[in-house]
Amino acid sequence: AAWCRCDGHSGRAQPLTVEASLELQLAERGPLTRTLDAIAAIGDGRADQDAARHLACACLRLLLGAAAQPAEDPGGAEASWRRVRDHVIDHYQSPVTRAGMASAFAISPNYLSRLCRMRAGCSFIDFVNGVRLERAAGMLRAMDVPVGEVARACGFSDAGYFIRRFRRAYGCTPGAFRRTPG
Repeated sequence: AAWCRCDGHSGRAQPLTVEASLELQLAERGPLTRTLDAIAAIGDGRADQDAARHLACACLRLLLGAAAQPAEDPGGAEASWRRVRDHVIDHYQSPVTRAGMASAFAISPNYLSRLCRMRAGCSFIDFVNGVRLERAAGMLRAMDVPVGEVARACGFSDAGYFIRRFRRAYGCTPGAFRRTPG
């Protein structure tokens, strides 16, 4: 374990632990940003090294304080994700944009992107396309309609784009997928 002395007492060291996926919510980023800027501006002298050490400890105190705060409404993120996910699943055939979806659910486009990354493990458009491609695969197995019609029915306005995305996801073209036993 690594140890860090940040309390100003040379005899008292505190263990420094790191969690791989810890995301801190800082109420105010100003103090941390100013402290990091001050560290970056420090020179090479002995006094400068002492100042850097002091400022680094100040950063750690700010971060540890933020880590001790409860997370912001974790249920809110889950509820937002369920609403977005359910809407995409129910309306996959309709045109959708990140900005339009964010506006419809009164969240920012960047927050929508973070939700998708956290909950689905991919970008918003990759999530939408994944839902569409799953539906397309089902249609290709169950129905004997042209690939272009399947593409349009699943929300793809460009059949060529649909075929490229399908090949990337399933390793073959939609026509070849249809011919393989399922």
